Amino acid sequence: MRKKITILITLLLSALSFSQNNEERKKIIDFNRANNDGSVVFNNEKYSFTETKDAVLKAIDLGISTTIVDSRGNVGELVRFDGDLPIYYTVFNQGGAITTRANLLHPGGSMGLSLSGNGMIAGVWDQNHPRLTHNDFKNSGGVSRLLAVDGPTSPANHSTHVTGTILSSGANSLTGRGIAYDATGWIFDWTNDMAEMNQYAGFGLLVSNHSYGLIASNLPTWYFGAYVSDANAVDNICFNNQKYLPVYAAGNDRDDFATLNSTKNGNDLLNGDKTAKNPIIVGAVFEVNNYVNASSVSISSFSSYGPTDDFRIKPDIVAKGVNVNSTTFTSNTSYGMLSGTSMASPGVTASLLLVQQYNGSVNSGNYLNASTLKGLALHTADEAGPTDGPDHMFGWGLLNSAKMVQTLQNKGVESMVIEGQLTDGQVFTQNILALGSEPLKVSISWTDRPGNVATSNVVDEVNSRLVNDLDLVVTKQGVDYSPWKLNKDWNNIVALKGDNDVDPFERVDIVDPVGVYQIAISHKGTLVGGTQNYSLIVTGVDADAVLGINDFESSNNDFLIWKNQNGSIGYSFKGNIDLPSQFVIHDVNGRLIYKNILFEDSGEIEINDINKGVYFIEIQTSSGVKVRKKVIF
Repeated sequence: MRKKITILITLLLSALSFSQNNEERKKIIDFNRANNDGSVVFNNEKYSFTETKDAVLKAIDLGISTTIVDSRGNVGELVRFDGDLPIYYTVFNQGGAITTRANLLHPGGSMGLSLSGNGMIAGVWDQNHPRLTHNDFKNSGGVSRLLAVDGPTSPANHSTHVTGTILSSGANSLTGRGIAYDATGWIFDWTNDMAEMNQYAGFGLLVSNHSYGLIASNLPTWYFGAYVSDANAVDNICFNNQKYLPVYAAGNDRDDFATLNSTKNGNDLLNGDKTAKNPIIVGAVFEVNNYVNASSVSISSFSSYGPTDDFRIKPDIVAKGVNVNSTTFTSNTSYGMLSGTSMASPGVTASLLLVQQYNGSVNSGNYLNASTLKGLALHTADEAGPTDGPDHMFGWGLLNSAKMVQTLQNKGVESMVIEGQLTDGQVFTQNILALGSEPLKVSISWTDRPGNVATSNVVDEVNSRLVNDLDLVVTKQGVDYSPWKLNKDWNNIVALKGDNDVDPFERVDIVDPVGVYQIAISHKGTLVGGTQNYSLIVTGVDADAVLGINDFESSNNDFLIWKNQNGSIGYSFKGNIDLPSQFVIHDVNGRLIYKNILFEDSGEIEINDINKGVYFIEIQTSSGVKVRKKVIF
């Protein structure tokens, strides 16, 4: 054991020489440890580093084959047992940067950034290993950017293609360049993946890709949509490592739904770890060169639909997964096209890595919580699907990494991104002023504790798998605006607005916002553990005029304001208010009426014919102190 630990530390230190530095990764590790109270314990016995070996021995005893081939010729490899059910992994290919808008983040992109994944680490679990010697996996000095953590195993085309989609340099063809083309890869085969994920998330890994899953034709009907032990294990890993976000391919089983889950009309096909709450599950669409509206996004015929049995919105997001060009294992310079959710997932993984790179670059190496990263992805996704809102086909829509970064850039101006913590019995409230020029979107996201595992052989067990159920409501003048949710009816799976009691992400959309709204975040029942971390994201808001619960409602005698008979506005400061100060007036509809700098502690402001009504006044002093007041002229 001591020798194994020494080798592991040596590998990690060598990786640190060209990846996220010691200080940055220590922050991640410290955060994960501080938010792990020890109450959620990973099942080391079931998901051990010898689980595949143990499964093979059990298969021999039971006379079960360690490999199978389904009707489409997909080869499945035995990795573990769920009770007496053998679990076989297979790859998800059927045969991105523009579609996910990551090209706008690259050097030379229209956003003026230079994000290429430099210094970032992507974890890749897949079939065997990629062709490690491929030219596209080397840096400019010819040194490999891949660290094969386990193995050795023989190179596989699928793994080579997936890894290339994330971080290929495009050394021999820019059309085969990956999205995070300067990133480093920690490479694993899929053997013992749960134990390895649990370990390396603890070493500061932020994002990982998993473009594989179960042989669907080998599963009983009840397994589709069920929250099984593998889903529970992934949620366990994520909860104990709250900076870590795994990304999974949804699967390619919709073409065969009639023989897999025949009564659901192509729905309810997600299985295994794809029904977990905390990771991102990715569906596959055709390339989108110019997004205009929802009709710009066309889903592939093979991409597996949800929802889960408790009607959670899964998959979460979609990205290009049809005819993706990337590295292949034929030679050190070869490329090729493949299709599948296997090809969509790494495009999302790489795009999320660029978002983390941006946040780390502007925040001294501090990276987003996984709930914030996931929340940003779902909050900013471009609308897709036949109706407004999320669905069980496209999830929340088409990933838009440029909008994710823009939201971070606009933080404190036209957006809010807050990582908070709710305590048991608490109701968090915040007043906000809508810009009025765009839709107001408010969302909360959280990494939930692992839920109760579904009962074996029970089809469509609808019990919610949430442990800590947070609630989001946006209110204005007694009118509540509720978040999206799915209608819990297999014959009518549509998006509605109401109390969402199943998803660890809730979003409220207000198309034509006017004036001041109040956000309220609360929870049902008792919070297990006494607290729950969450991420609040708001766009379409005048974040510089964020209002406290009593703002504009109470008197402030340090600042007096009145309307003169000649139509001008008189004002007077009393007390220690620094000058110069910025003076802003909004009307009740959120429209900017006046904005200027004041250099005197009293005087008149000329405003042409201000109408009678309610107005919101804000003064921001040179020292950053804000004074806010509601006035009636």
